[in-house]
Amino acid sequence: MISFNQIIFAELDRPDIYWEITKAPYKEKPPQNLDINNIYSSHDFKLKEDVPPIHHIYFVVWNVLDIYTTHQAINVGGYAREANPLLPNKPSVNTLVMRKLLISSFFYSQKTFQDKRVLKFWNLVGTGAVLQNLYVMHEHGDFL
Repeated sequence: MISFNQIIFAELDRPDIYWEITKAPYKEKPPQNLDINNIYSSHDFKLKEDVPPIHHIYFVVWNVLDIYTTHQAINVGGYAREANPLLPNKPSVNTLVMRKLLISSFFYSQKTFQDKRVLKFWNLVGTGAVLQNLYVMHEHGDFL
């Protein structure tokens, strides 16, 4: 008669076919030494494209022009109102400058301007705002 212990030990002595087929080939390989800190340090792999400084300079220029043209049309000429719903209808120069500085510093802290495409997009939007301001000024005889 076969005891329960003999059945268990017989099962343990028998080679595991699943292990031999699936895991055994990996038993001989040495573990890979993967250093996470050196993955991105290679000069061949670039994480981001460098943004030329002209795009940052243009960002500052159109922001200054936007403040100037908005102030001219609203506060000096008195024939326009602010279209941005986040600003009052007749914002002062201080309000315009502070809002521009706060929004730009927030974008900068979020590293938004490190992506060339995003910066070019905002430059395009800002250029459109300045052109709209100039158009309104022109319609009222204040510009050209």
